[in-house]
Amino acid sequence: MSAAFALIHAQAASIFGPIIPGTTGKLGDAPIISNNTIGVTYQAVLPQSDTTAFTGYITATSVTNGTGVAFSANFYGFANETALGPFLYHIHESPVPPDGNCTGAGAHLDPYARGEIPPCDPAAPQTCQVGDLAGKHGNITTAPFQAR
Repeated sequence: MSAAFALIHAQAASIFGPIIPGTTGKLGDAPIISNNTIGVTYQAVLPQSDTTAFTGYITATSVTNGTGVAFSANFYGFANETALGPFLYHIHESPVPPDGNCTGAGAHLDPYARGEIPPCDPAAPQTCQVGDLAGKHGNITTAPFQAR
């Protein structure tokens, strides 16, 4: 087990309890999607605001063979992450509404009814909530934070 993998396991375990390998959603695992249009990119931007220094973006790009999607997360301007973190990050069911109230984005994207507990196993990302990027790529523990 790599040090990074062990760290991700330890962080997840400290938040939601131990990882239980093989846990899957009530509707099964997320399938591997192939035949994606190659070169398509979507980006979610967290713009600067008057109320926080937190900014960043998440980019999703179809990979060159058309199977799966590559995510890149870049976040900046955190509060003191040792005092307040580690931070989790997810894709939600809906966009944040114009009023900026994040609760309007709904639940985490979870079409296979995986749920939050036990934590996602990064060694088996197909068993995670579809929108659980922290579970698949690690919690935010540094500033700036980058994950692929």
